[in-house]
Amino acid sequence: MTTDDARRELDDGMTRAQFATRAAAALATGAGLAAYARSETARAAISTLRTRSAAIGGTLNLYTWPNYYAAKNLADFKKSTGITIHTSALDSNDTLFAKLNSPAGADYDLVIPSQYWVGIEAQKHLLLKIDKSRVPMQYVDKALLAKLSPTVNDYAIPKDYGTIGVVWDPTAVGGDIKSWQDYLDAGAKPGVSGKVELSDVPDETLGIALWAAGKSSNTTNKDDLKKAADVMTAFAKHVKAFNEFDTAGLANGSVVMAVVTQGTARIAMQQNKKLKFVIPQPQSKLWVDEYAIPAKAHNTDQAYAFINFMLQPARQLADAAYIGYPTSLPGLISKLPANVPLRNVIFIKPADLDRLVAYIVHPEIQGYVEQLYSQIKAAAG
Repeated sequence: MTTDDARRELDDGMTRAQFATRAAAALATGAGLAAYARSETARAAISTLRTRSAAIGGTLNLYTWPNYYAAKNLADFKKSTGITIHTSALDSNDTLFAKLNSPAGADYDLVIPSQYWVGIEAQKHLLLKIDKSRVPMQYVDKALLAKLSPTVNDYAIPKDYGTIGVVWDPTAVGGDIKSWQDYLDAGAKPGVSGKVELSDVPDETLGIALWAAGKSSNTTNKDDLKKAADVMTAFAKHVKAFNEFDTAGLANGSVVMAVVTQGTARIAMQQNKKLKFVIPQPQSKLWVDEYAIPAKAHNTDQAYAFINFMLQPARQLADAAYIGYPTSLPGLISKLPANVPLRNVIFIKPADLDRLVAYIVHPEIQGYVEQLYSQIKAAAG
């Protein structure tokens, strides 16, 4: 399995976005979102959008993660613009890269890669540079853009983002989890060993040991990577499963500590009130899913219309409530209705965001990283 397949897929094939919809009922805040949509801010945004893209018609071929938009947003987009959307389900960044790098790349007008693949796709001339004059950049958080490379920001626009951390049951684990070393130490405790889960993502699993040692998860130093792999290989005997999306185990107590995204942690915490979530020190991973236009796209006007529409504040609020991850809207936390459960878990605090690192795929060592990861998994109990 590749670096991002596991982050995207559960054992039964569901993606992060699909999984997040399990909590859609709890996240639904129709009254609050409707009130915002009636506000002057939203009316002004809709008016701006209409001037830019109303009734342009045509077709948009969208290649995206399944269930990644509020249904009303998609329906309203078609009603407002007359554009018919043909959606293809994206299952991994590797698949996306392969298709863009083949004649099949001409089949799509808009794609949603994760930021750590955008740079490679841009270098291979598989994406168009974004015309920022056609995008409402005032609705994209500058602090988030600052975490990304200039190349990523030239060729893509952030849709939503997240991180990984540790969710744990303090009554079973004892003490507190503040650092990645705390996680490693706690996993060896009697009563915890064998009830621990790791992410099924190579760079994240190696990242735990690298971060604990004060190293960057973006290192290309093979000695550092090997040492990290040795630490995680020794830790693997305590691991029950490599599964970033298991809330069932966390809910019933068969798992008492796991490395997950904040969206997964939030769903688990609603099922088991004893659980806590932390983004451990000193660093963790930042992932950002991006809007990008393929170099072979036929319907670029429709692609820009979609980006414009989905970046409008009311639309971003609806998507955030639906998928359970923060979108790129500045000040999102103050705009999302107060009755959304566990809002503090959805949103990454500024101090935590400052220490997150956007992962970079290094093609020259990617095979080695996945080889080390296979070694770690083989050592699991």
